Amino acid sequence: MKFSVILLCYRCADTVQAAVESVLNQTWQDVELLCVDDCSDDNTVSLLSVYESDSRFRLLRHEENRGSSVSRRTGMREVTGDYVLFLDGDDTLVPHACETMAKVLSRKPCDILQFGTELVARNEFSALAREGLEEYLSVLTEPLSGREIAVTAFQEEKIPFTVWNKCYAASLIRTVAPLIRDDYINMCDDFYFSFLALYRAGSYAGISDRLIRYSVGSGMSTRHRLTESQFRRFIGSQTALLACEAFARDNKLPESLREAIGKRREACVFAAFEKLRIMAPGDRAACAKALLEQYGTDYVLDIAAAGNNKGSGVERLASFLDVPKEKLICIGDSWNDLPMLRIAGRACAPANAEEDVKNEPGVTVVS
Repeated sequence: MKFSVILLCYRCADTVQAAVESVLNQTWQDVELLCVDDCSDDNTVSLLSVYESDSRFRLLRHEENRGSSVSRRTGMREVTGDYVLFLDGDDTLVPHACETMAKVLSRKPCDILQFGTELVARNEFSALAREGLEEYLSVLTEPLSGREIAVTAFQEEKIPFTVWNKCYAASLIRTVAPLIRDDYINMCDDFYFSFLALYRAGSYAGISDRLIRYSVGSGMSTRHRLTESQFRRFIGSQTALLACEAFARDNKLPESLREAIGKRREACVFAAFEKLRIMAPGDRAACAKALLEQYGTDYVLDIAAAGNNKGSGVERLASFLDVPKEKLICIGDSWNDLPMLRIAGRACAPANAEEDVKNEPGVTVVS
């Protein structure tokens, strides 16, 4: 039984060698390692090149940054093993990971085998998130088959959408790879891949053995203050969700599975609200505008209102921007003057605004 490990690499010079060696030093030696470098601009590639003498190692390079979803597909197209694992450049496999999986899969093969996760905290924020993440990553050990896999994952939410804590049959990977779009997807990419793979899978099993060491806090934690450019990447999850909706529509998936995409979108917007709350005041207005442009003004205000027991979405948005609700009046084109905001190209005014404001041409009243 041969395992193909796809290692996604982008600006991970500090950690990538530990990731590589965790694969090449497996007690189960029948492995291949496909390192996909997504046009790193640090010394990641030079660190990887020292392993090229190992016949089990291959380096695949993108000439331009394509995002983690396309990087994953690049590796998927090249696998030669019977089963496939995904690894990020700051995570590692435990030494006996492949051996443990081989014993399980030789007894009862399946399309997807989920395994346990050992969390490695890398900063002060990640320690706060540990308890919730432990619960989310808990392994369902009950075997599943057919459509009940997708139902259990997306309706009952008993299987996490994370990609790196699962082993996939190569036959399933070959089915999923052509479905992955060329879109630049770097956020919500795990949800996108899982939406495709879990729907196509015919069998699922889970074991509680903790076979991967996952670094918590090396990415964009929900409690970490982002810069404006980081925030724009954070809300790029909309691209992945639109790709999921296209797949659901083209394949006439049940409405219950489409609803899962909506729930995920709501979660992404709520997470963005939390980012806005702790964002530097100077970046807040531009980031609020970016959020509204990405998801649509009406949708964002509806979600804001749903999460605000004391008032409307406009009130909550105003609180994020640190301005009174009465000043959230969009007349003119400038985002530089907070009392005169223009939201995603649409002029808006709260219901209690002055009548002359609400009667301005092109102004929509938002309650």
